[in-house]
Amino acid sequence: MPIEVPSLVAGLRPDRTVLLFGAGSSLPSNAPSVSDLQSHFERVFKIPATGYTLAEQTAIIEHQTKDRPRLIAELRTRFKGLRPTGALLNLPLYNWKSIFTTNYDCLIEDCYERRARPAYSYSSNFDFGVKADPDALQIFKLHGTINKDVVDGDRSRIVLKLNDYDLVHEFREQLFDRLKADIAGAHLVIIGHSLTDPDIKDIVDRRSI
Repeated sequence: MPIEVPSLVAGLRPDRTVLLFGAGSSLPSNAPSVSDLQSHFERVFKIPATGYTLAEQTAIIEHQTKDRPRLIAELRTRFKGLRPTGALLNLPLYNWKSIFTTNYDCLIEDCYERRARPAYSYSSNFDFGVKADPDALQIFKLHGTINKDVVDGDRSRIVLKLNDYDLVHEFREQLFDRLKADIAGAHLVIIGHSLTDPDIKDIVDRRSI
């Protein structure tokens, strides 16, 4: 049953609320949409976007070119110069339980840096071994982060094409387990995503497991 936004806000306690961000939350800050990325890759690599998902299109590109560094470099051109705007800037004003995101961008991290509020992001299994400020907000990046990939010699991987999902399976499982633990007895608020998105539907389905 639909709920009015004022009623939703009135019933939330930030310290018992987990936020899950999707691509729609970054669009007001000029981050590219999936269709924008696919159109860009079609222009650059001459692989059509029509009839393919982003994961399928980029899998074909990497298979044909054997050049992941160029694919990642082209992806990064679409995220240069982003600055958070609107409601994102208010995130650090509240003590959220945790934040999960499928976005590659670092807009959330930027918001916290601007407010001098501690925040730490996780984009690979190896990040869990780093001791962070116990008061820092924890940001879990389900699809990796734009500035870290194996092409840089990093152990984090941007989840872009089909087999990237398989290669980071263990890390994603850890994140799903953490999400399940965090939302136990808490609220989960999904922002900028449609439940027709298979990744988000999988996450929500896992909540009831």
